[in-house]
Amino acid sequence: MRIITKPGQIRKEIKRLLGDPEDERIVAVAYVGADARSFLSSPSGLIIYCWPQAGGTNPNAIEELVRDRAKVRFVKRLHAKVYWSRNRGALIGSANLTANALGEHGLHEAAVVVPPGVFDMHSFLKPMRPEPDFAATLVKLHEEHVRFWQRNRRRGRPRVRPRLPLFPEWFVEGRPEWRIGWYEEDANPPKDAVDELEHETGSRKYATFLSCSERSDLGAGVFTLSFCIRAVGGVTKIKSLEWWAPEMATLTKKKSWNDWPWVWFGRVRIPDGTSPPFRCDTQFRKALAETIDESGGLQWLKAASLKPTKAFLNRLYRRYESNIKISRL
Repeated sequence: MRIITKPGQIRKEIKRLLGDPEDERIVAVAYVGADARSFLSSPSGLIIYCWPQAGGTNPNAIEELVRDRAKVRFVKRLHAKVYWSRNRGALIGSANLTANALGEHGLHEAAVVVPPGVFDMHSFLKPMRPEPDFAATLVKLHEEHVRFWQRNRRRGRPRVRPRLPLFPEWFVEGRPEWRIGWYEEDANPPKDAVDELEHETGSRKYATFLSCSERSDLGAGVFTLSFCIRAVGGVTKIKSLEWWAPEMATLTKKKSWNDWPWVWFGRVRIPDGTSPPFRCDTQFRKALAETIDESGGLQWLKAASLKPTKAFLNRLYRRYESNIKISRL
């Protein structure tokens, strides 16, 4: 048995314990942070139990680990910090799988390293009850994660956001959810909506907004892809494509807004600590305009749900892949 207290030693020991992809390896920690992947040399086949709590476990890090073929299980109120290998032993201590615990300037941590066979990991896990619907829990964690960072602004320099997946990568996983936030022309929000924003937040400042017919068309913490749409010569054109996170909805009584009375505001477009669902590259922009065109253009869009349907997403995916193949010819 060894006792270690320095972050560098703990990092090194975790990589040693979990470094053999042929070994049975299990991690049980409260939180998985944004930089979790950097502390693992071989995630493939690794089983990770963690608490799906916003502000602690980062859903984008979970997505990254899943793409690297780790197996993640969500267990509410899990507070242990155990890194276990059948062949190499276990590390039991205070360190979560986060930069706060394992980084160069992390928290003060301590851990005990024990040889193989000392800690019975399977007996420890037996009473735990993982969430039965992993995908639904992860979607919910994405939303709660954004809402957490909307309420809790990060101090100091913002962290560099991770590489965003391309649309086909998101399509395979289908999470997090997102909304379509189209508009035909730029305008200022109605005054009574801004008055309500000030009443709720103490400020009239906002980064962006969108009006819609029903409050449920958008959602707090659900990223929205906004763009301006035009029909030019019978062809759909889009511009000003951008992601943003709606934060609060207000209801305007102004008659000229009767068709779109619910005004959603975002005080910050992309809260620090969060990331949009995927990257809108050139191929995606082209595929989006073509898919809207094929579906019926602006008239279709006016009647369509702001939550992309399966049929729309399937068509968008096929158009994206088709454009990629053509570009390679």
